[in-house]
This record gives sequence, structure tokens and C-alpha cells, in this order.
Amino acid sequence: MARRLSHNSVDVVGHYSEYGMSMKRKIFPAGFDPTTMFWLVKDRQAFGGRSGLLPVAVEILKGVFRPSAANRQESMNFVCSNEELACNTPADFAKRVSMLIRNGKKIKLEIEK
Repeated sequence: MARRLSHNSVDVVGHYSEYGMSMKRKIFPAGFDPTTMFWLVKDRQAFGGRSGLLPVAVEILKGVFRPSAANRQESMNFVCSNEELACNTPADFAKRVSMLIRNGKKIKLEIEK
């Protein structure tokens, strides 16, 4: 939804995709499990779960008001492969919303030079 509402200005990357696994190794400290919530990584900070709701809303608003020519038009294959939180059932949607409300974290990122 965030990608669609922001007119493709928010990239969505799966936790278990090759790119997602690579980014997690670069961003999060060793031993930290970022899979308990969604993350928005922006401007040397990572916002997770409920801490990311406002930053995601801001990015959506920016995308809405950005000229459509500036929006990227890549197609991504969204496949839900985690059986614990399937994509389609109302019960699993409720679980994801519940986890979103319970979990929140901000991490200041160290930029490698």
C-alpha cells in the first residue's frame, strides 16, 4: 500500500529477499532481529514499526504531490512466502496490525566512509 499510495517513491523490500538480507547486514547491528516489524530507512535513521508510521505518511504525501514523471515505474514481484503471516487472510492481517502497534524502534545509522 505504501508503494502504491506514494506513487512508487517508497521502495518495498522483503526481509528475506536477497537485497533485503544484504541491506539488513549493512544497517542493523549483529544479533538484532529486524524481522519483527517493517522498517523505513531514511536520512541516517531506520524507523521500525509504529515509529515508522509518521515517516511513511510523510513519504506518501511527498509522493502524492510529486509530479508523476518523477515517480519510478518499476514493477516488483510481491510474493508472500512466510506461512506464519500469510498475505491474504483477515486473521493474518490482524496479526500484522497487532505487531505494528506493539513494536516500534528507531536506530541511528552509522554511515561508512
